[in-house]
Amino acid sequence: MSPQSKSRGMTLVEVMVAMAAGILILASFLAITVNVAKSFKAVTNYRYISKMDRYTLDIMGRDIRMATHVTSSLSLTNRVDMTNSFGDSYFYLWDGSNNMTRSYTYSTNTSVAGTLAGTTTTTTLLTNCNSFSLSFLARDLNNNLAFTNAVSASNVKLIQVSWSCARSIWGGSTNSEGERTAQFTLRN
Repeated sequence: MSPQSKSRGMTLVEVMVAMAAGILILASFLAITVNVAKSFKAVTNYRYISKMDRYTLDIMGRDIRMATHVTSSLSLTNRVDMTNSFGDSYFYLWDGSNNMTRSYTYSTNTSVAGTLAGTTTTTTLLTNCNSFSLSFLARDLNNNLAFTNAVSASNVKLIQVSWSCARSIWGGSTNSEGERTAQFTLRN
């Protein structure tokens, strides 16, 4: 071999093939990284939705079970008003487009953070809701105590709540959705 053939560089075709292989490897790595990030965000969304659903179920369950009676109109499917044995009044309201809130009005001075009578606290429990509905049921004494639709607020014994909330990844299409249905019995 001559000294010239040992020091010979790469041909244009070899350089193009090496660049194409490098670009293909980088593109594959980038695609994997983006997909892992999306999957991580989706899992985070599911976890957040599940956490908020559980928190809302806990708060609603406690409030509804403590309610002595329902004071709202039964024709409303997005709001329920209740009063408990302490005289406190509270309601849950879905705004029809996105949020479900809880408003609680204290009737007497309480030890809860020095809350005074007449003080109202409002808390947003759910966000990004696509739907929310309430059903009011009463015991039918003539039908083996089965639950049927309540005809007046005074005979409501069970409240069924359903909702669906969703979150999206980076403003894109919805990928995480949680649907919940629960039934709560008034202990009055």
